[in-house]
Amino acid sequence: PFPALFVSHGPGPYPICWQRDGNHQDLVQAYSGIMEQLQLDPDELKCVLVISAHWESESEASNLRVTCPPSGKHPHLLYDYNGFPDYTYQLEYDCPSAPEVAARVQLLLEQAGLGCTLDPSRNLDHGVFVPLSMMIPQAHVPVIQLSLPALSEHGSTNAERCLALGRALAPLREEGILIVASGSATHGRFRQPEHAGTFMEELKRVVTEVSPADREVALVDWERMPYAREAHGREEHLLPLHVAAGACAGEEGCVLSHGWWNNLAMTHIAFGLQCRL
Repeated sequence: PFPALFVSHGPGPYPICWQRDGNHQDLVQAYSGIMEQLQLDPDELKCVLVISAHWESESEASNLRVTCPPSGKHPHLLYDYNGFPDYTYQLEYDCPSAPEVAARVQLLLEQAGLGCTLDPSRNLDHGVFVPLSMMIPQAHVPVIQLSLPALSEHGSTNAERCLALGRALAPLREEGILIVASGSATHGRFRQPEHAGTFMEELKRVVTEVSPADREVALVDWERMPYAREAHGREEHLLPLHVAAGACAGEEGCVLSHGWWNNLAMTHIAFGLQCRL
Protein backbone atom coordinates (compact mmCIF):
# COMPACT_ATOMS: atom_id res chain seq x y z
CA PRO A 1 0.00 0.00 0.00
CA PHE A 2 0.98 3.60 -0.51
CA PRO A 3 1.79 5.75 2.51
CA ALA A 4 -0.40 8.74 3.40
CA LEU A 5 1.12 12.21 3.54
CA PHE A 6 0.51 15.27 5.68
CA VAL A 7 2.03 18.36 4.10
CA SER A 8 2.27 21.82 5.62
CA HIS A 9 1.28 23.85 2.58
CA GLY A 10 2.71 27.16 3.77
CA PRO A 11 1.39 30.72 3.68
CA GLY A 12 -0.78 31.22 0.59
CA PRO A 13 1.25 30.79 -2.61
CA TYR A 14 4.54 31.82 -0.97
CA PRO A 15 6.28 28.44 -1.47
CA ILE A 16 5.90 28.91 -5.23
CA CYS A 17 7.22 32.47 -4.83
CA TRP A 18 10.21 31.17 -2.87
CA GLN A 19 10.94 28.65 -5.60
CA ARG A 20 10.71 31.34 -8.29
CA ASP A 21 12.80 33.89 -6.38
CA GLY A 22 15.43 31.56 -4.94
CA ASN A 23 14.43 32.16 -1.32
CA HIS A 24 14.06 29.68 1.56
CA GLN A 25 15.70 26.95 -0.47
CA ASP A 26 15.63 24.52 2.44
CA LEU A 27 11.82 24.73 2.53
CA VAL A 28 11.54 24.56 -1.26
CA GLN A 29 13.74 21.46 -1.40
CA ALA A 30 11.66 19.86 1.34
CA TYR A 31 8.61 20.02 -0.96
CA SER A 32 10.43 18.92 -4.09
CA GLY A 33 11.97 15.95 -2.26
CA ILE A 34 8.75 14.51 -0.84
CA MET A 35 8.03 12.01 -3.60
CA GLU A 36 11.54 10.59 -3.38
CA GLN A 37 11.21 10.33 0.41
CA LEU A 38 7.93 8.46 -0.08
CA GLN A 39 9.76 6.18 -2.54
CA LEU A 40 7.12 6.92 -5.12
CA ASP A 41 7.47 7.65 -8.81
CA PRO A 42 4.60 9.94 -9.88
CA ASP A 43 4.00 7.60 -12.82
CA GLU A 44 3.02 4.92 -10.28
CA LEU A 45 0.05 7.00 -9.15
CA LYS A 46 -3.45 6.48 -10.46
CA CYS A 47 -4.62 9.63 -8.68
CA VAL A 48 -3.83 12.04 -5.86
CA LEU A 49 -6.65 12.63 -3.38
CA VAL A 50 -6.15 15.86 -1.42
CA ILE A 51 -7.93 16.84 1.78
CA SER A 52 -7.18 20.55 2.25
CA ALA A 53 -7.70 22.79 5.26
CA HIS A 54 -9.36 25.28 2.93
CA TRP A 55 -12.51 23.33 2.11
CA GLU A 56 -14.98 22.32 4.79
CA SER A 57 -18.45 20.87 4.45
CA GLU A 58 -21.16 23.50 4.86
CA SER A 59 -22.59 22.23 8.14
CA GLU A 60 -22.40 19.25 10.45
CA ALA A 61 -25.60 17.94 8.87
CA SER A 62 -24.36 18.28 5.28
CA ASN A 63 -22.47 15.73 3.21
CA LEU A 64 -18.80 15.69 2.49
CA ARG A 65 -18.05 16.81 -1.05
CA VAL A 66 -15.57 15.53 -3.62
CA THR A 67 -14.61 17.31 -6.83
CA CYS A 68 -15.95 15.80 -10.03
CA PRO A 69 -15.86 18.31 -12.92
CA PRO A 70 -17.97 17.13 -15.84
CA SER A 71 -15.26 17.86 -18.41
CA GLY A 72 -12.74 15.63 -16.63
CA LYS A 73 -10.55 18.68 -15.95
CA HIS A 74 -10.74 21.45 -13.37
CA PRO A 75 -11.42 24.56 -15.48
CA HIS A 76 -9.69 26.98 -13.11
CA LEU A 77 -7.74 27.14 -9.88
CA LEU A 78 -9.20 28.76 -6.78
CA TYR A 79 -6.92 31.64 -5.78
CA ASP A 80 -8.21 31.75 -2.23
CA TYR A 81 -5.71 34.28 -0.88
CA ASN A 82 -5.23 38.04 -0.89
CA GLY A 83 -2.34 40.48 -1.04
CA PHE A 84 0.19 38.36 -2.92
CA PRO A 85 2.10 39.21 -6.14
CA ASP A 86 -0.02 39.63 -9.25
CA TYR A 87 1.45 36.61 -11.00
CA THR A 88 0.16 34.33 -8.23
CA TYR A 89 -3.36 34.96 -9.56
CA GLN A 90 -2.36 33.50 -12.94
CA LEU A 91 -0.68 30.36 -11.64
CA GLU A 92 -1.62 27.16 -13.44
CA TYR A 93 -1.71 23.51 -12.41
CA ASP A 94 -3.40 21.89 -15.35
CA CYS A 95 -3.92 18.40 -13.98
CA PRO A 96 -6.71 16.05 -15.07
CA SER A 97 -9.46 15.00 -12.70
CA ALA A 98 -10.52 11.41 -12.02
CA PRO A 99 -14.31 10.99 -11.95
CA GLU A 100 -14.06 7.23 -11.41
CA VAL A 101 -11.94 7.81 -8.30
CA ALA A 102 -14.39 10.45 -7.07
CA ALA A 103 -17.15 7.86 -7.40
CA ARG A 104 -15.01 5.32 -5.54
CA VAL A 105 -14.44 7.84 -2.72
CA GLN A 106 -18.17 8.48 -2.56
CA LEU A 107 -18.87 4.74 -2.31
CA LEU A 108 -16.27 4.12 0.42
CA LEU A 109 -17.58 7.01 2.49
CA GLU A 110 -21.18 5.93 2.14
CA GLN A 111 -20.21 2.39 3.16
CA ALA A 112 -18.70 3.93 6.31
CA GLY A 113 -21.90 5.85 7.02
CA LEU A 114 -20.51 9.17 5.80
CA GLY A 115 -22.60 10.97 3.19
CA CYS A 116 -20.69 12.27 0.19
CA THR A 117 -21.80 14.37 -2.78
CA LEU A 118 -20.01 14.70 -6.12
CA ASP A 119 -19.29 18.42 -6.66
CA PRO A 120 -19.12 19.45 -10.35
CA SER A 121 -18.06 23.06 -9.81
CA ARG A 122 -15.48 23.27 -7.01
CA ASN A 123 -11.99 24.21 -8.20
CA LEU A 124 -8.74 23.17 -6.54
CA ASP A 125 -7.64 25.60 -3.80
CA HIS A 126 -4.11 26.63 -2.84
CA GLY A 127 -3.89 23.85 -0.27
CA VAL A 128 -3.92 21.55 -3.31
CA PHE A 129 -2.08 23.28 -6.12
CA VAL A 130 0.72 24.90 -4.11
CA PRO A 131 2.27 21.71 -2.68
CA LEU A 132 1.50 19.63 -5.78
CA SER A 133 3.14 22.24 -8.03
CA MET A 134 6.36 21.47 -6.21
CA MET A 135 5.88 17.75 -5.58
CA ILE A 136 4.62 16.79 -9.06
CA PRO A 137 5.38 19.83 -11.25
CA GLN A 138 4.47 18.03 -14.50
CA ALA A 139 0.80 18.10 -13.40
CA HIS A 140 0.18 14.89 -15.31
CA VAL A 141 -1.30 12.85 -12.44
CA PRO A 142 -5.08 13.13 -11.92
CA VAL A 143 -6.10 15.04 -8.80
CA ILE A 144 -9.35 15.22 -6.86
CA GLN A 145 -10.15 17.09 -3.66
CA LEU A 146 -12.33 16.04 -0.73
CA SER A 147 -13.77 18.42 1.85
CA LEU A 148 -13.11 18.23 5.55
CA PRO A 149 -16.09 17.57 7.81
CA ALA A 150 -17.65 20.76 9.14
CA LEU A 151 -16.08 21.72 12.45
CA SER A 152 -18.04 21.48 15.66
CA GLU A 153 -17.27 23.36 18.87
CA HIS A 154 -15.57 20.30 20.33
CA GLY A 155 -11.96 19.60 19.44
CA SER A 156 -12.11 15.91 20.31
CA THR A 157 -15.25 15.39 18.21
CA ASN A 158 -13.59 17.02 15.20
CA ALA A 159 -10.53 14.86 15.71
CA GLU A 160 -12.58 11.65 15.93
CA ARG A 161 -14.48 12.52 12.77
CA CYS A 162 -11.31 13.13 10.80
CA LEU A 163 -9.66 9.94 12.05
CA ALA A 164 -12.81 8.06 10.99
CA LEU A 165 -12.70 9.77 7.61
CA GLY A 166 -9.14 8.56 7.14
CA ARG A 167 -10.07 5.00 8.12
CA ALA A 168 -12.84 5.04 5.50
CA LEU A 169 -10.36 6.16 2.82
CA ALA A 170 -7.70 3.59 3.74
CA PRO A 171 -8.57 1.06 0.97
CA LEU A 172 -7.51 3.66 -1.60
CA ARG A 173 -3.90 3.13 -0.54
CA GLU A 174 -4.06 -0.32 -2.15
CA GLU A 175 -5.55 1.12 -5.36
CA GLY A 176 -2.76 3.38 -6.59
CA ILE A 177 -4.10 6.51 -4.91
CA LEU A 178 -1.89 8.81 -2.84
CA ILE A 179 -3.75 10.46 0.03
CA VAL A 180 -2.34 13.96 0.63
CA ALA A 181 -3.63 15.74 3.72
CA SER A 182 -2.77 19.42 3.31
CA GLY A 183 -2.75 21.75 6.31
CA SER A 184 -0.18 23.29 8.61
CA ALA A 185 1.53 21.83 11.65
CA THR A 186 1.06 25.20 13.38
CA HIS A 187 -1.37 27.91 12.33
CA GLY A 188 -1.88 30.28 15.23
CA ARG A 189 -0.51 33.01 17.41
CA PHE A 190 1.88 32.04 20.17
CA ARG A 191 2.06 34.14 23.32
CA GLN A 192 5.78 33.35 23.57
CA PRO A 193 8.05 32.32 20.70
CA GLU A 194 9.26 29.22 22.54
CA HIS A 195 5.69 27.91 22.80
CA ALA A 196 5.77 27.04 19.09
CA GLY A 197 8.76 24.76 19.51
CA THR A 198 7.30 23.13 22.62
CA PHE A 199 4.07 22.28 20.79
CA MET A 200 5.94 20.91 17.79
CA GLU A 201 8.21 18.71 19.87
CA GLU A 202 5.14 17.09 21.42
CA LEU A 203 3.40 16.71 18.06
CA LYS A 204 6.48 15.09 16.55
CA ARG A 205 6.74 12.78 19.60
CA VAL A 206 3.12 11.70 19.16
CA VAL A 207 3.69 11.00 15.47
CA THR A 208 6.97 9.13 15.77
CA GLU A 209 7.53 7.74 19.27
CA VAL A 210 4.26 6.38 20.65
CA SER A 211 2.43 3.27 19.49
CA PRO A 212 -0.19 3.75 16.76
CA ALA A 213 -2.95 3.01 19.28
CA ASP A 214 -1.64 5.58 21.73
CA ARG A 215 -1.12 8.00 18.85
CA GLU A 216 -4.80 7.84 18.06
CA VAL A 217 -5.72 8.57 21.69
CA ALA A 218 -3.30 11.52 21.74
CA LEU A 219 -4.67 12.89 18.46
CA VAL A 220 -8.24 12.75 19.78
CA ASP A 221 -7.07 14.64 22.87
CA TRP A 222 -4.81 16.97 20.89
CA GLU A 223 -6.01 19.99 22.88
CA ARG A 224 -4.03 18.59 25.84
CA MET A 225 -0.75 19.10 23.99
CA PRO A 226 1.18 22.08 25.36
CA TYR A 227 0.00 25.37 23.83
CA ALA A 228 -2.31 23.47 21.47
CA ARG A 229 -4.86 26.28 21.22
CA GLU A 230 -2.10 28.78 20.57
CA ALA A 231 -0.86 26.58 17.73
CA HIS A 232 -4.40 26.10 16.39
CA GLY A 233 -6.97 28.63 17.57
CA ARG A 234 -9.22 26.90 15.05
CA GLU A 235 -8.05 23.46 14.03
CA GLU A 236 -8.90 23.20 10.33
CA HIS A 237 -5.17 23.24 9.50
CA LEU A 238 -4.37 20.44 11.97
CA LEU A 239 -7.25 18.08 11.13
CA PRO A 240 -5.86 16.91 7.77
CA LEU A 241 -3.13 15.26 9.87
CA HIS A 242 -5.83 13.20 11.57
CA VAL A 243 -7.15 12.08 8.19
CA ALA A 244 -3.70 10.87 7.13
CA ALA A 245 -3.17 9.13 10.48
CA GLY A 246 -6.60 7.47 10.27
CA ALA A 247 -5.83 6.16 6.79
CA CYS A 248 -2.80 4.37 8.28
CA ALA A 249 -4.23 3.24 11.61
CA GLY A 250 -1.90 0.71 13.21
CA GLU A 251 1.10 1.85 11.16
CA GLU A 252 4.05 3.99 12.09
CA GLY A 253 4.51 7.68 11.39
CA CYS A 254 7.68 9.58 10.52
CA VAL A 255 8.68 13.20 10.06
CA LEU A 256 9.96 13.71 6.52
CA SER A 257 11.24 17.23 7.15
CA HIS A 258 10.83 20.06 9.62
CA GLY A 259 11.50 23.77 9.26
CA TRP A 260 10.04 27.14 10.15
CA TRP A 261 8.73 30.19 8.37
CA ASN A 262 8.10 32.71 11.14
CA ASN A 263 5.77 30.87 13.53
CA LEU A 264 4.53 28.41 10.90
CA ALA A 265 6.03 24.96 11.31
CA MET A 266 6.72 23.76 7.76
CA THR A 267 6.61 20.12 8.78
CA HIS A 268 5.82 17.22 6.46
CA ILE A 269 4.79 13.85 7.91
CA ALA A 270 4.19 10.41 6.43
CA PHE A 271 2.26 7.48 7.85
CA GLY A 272 2.56 3.89 6.66
CA LEU A 273 5.89 4.46 4.97
CA GLN A 274 7.57 1.41 6.50
CA CYS A 275 5.35 -0.85 4.42
CA ARG A 276 7.36 0.25 1.34
CA LEU A 277 10.83 -0.12 2.93
